[in-house]
Amino acid sequence: MHGDFTIRKLVSTDAQAWRTIRLRGLKEHPTAFGMDYAAVAHLAPEDFWPKIPPANARDAIFGSFDNDVLVGVAGLAVEPGVKRQHKAKLWGVFVDQSVRNRGAARSLLHAVLTYAKDHVELVQLSVSTDNPAARALYLSLGFIPFGLARNALKYEGKYVDEELMALALARGCVNQTHAR
Repeated sequence: MHGDFTIRKLVSTDAQAWRTIRLRGLKEHPTAFGMDYAAVAHLAPEDFWPKIPPANARDAIFGSFDNDVLVGVAGLAVEPGVKRQHKAKLWGVFVDQSVRNRGAARSLLHAVLTYAKDHVELVQLSVSTDNPAARALYLSLGFIPFGLARNALKYEGKYVDEELMALALARGCVNQTHAR
């Protein structure tokens, strides 16, 4: 339990709920995600469950539940390969409008970052520059900007930039803004 929410790793039986909230996020906030609503809307729940990592995987998708209803999600994908496995990408973060400003996103991200500390040294993310609330949350959690991806997305003829951010979890890992 994290405040009013139960947070846990998603399992295959959560596929339908994950599909529902994923589609809602893609539809309501199309410039916040690299994936397109139309590319996902045709997928059935059984197409989603194989994408949920098994319990023993380093990758994970976490869910925030309010009275057993999935109201928030966040994924963590560990980089493949020997030289990159110390890093992970935070992806697909979305919290339903009904629970915003109640600590759902912060609780969810605290759980993901606690999990990440056991698996990686550095967590990176990209956030659309037209999403100041998400950016403020990431900054408050200690993420540090280290770059800007200009024209990272193009939606309905308009370009969207993404700010690149990182959070060092391990002692010897230097935040990227300080490494020159």
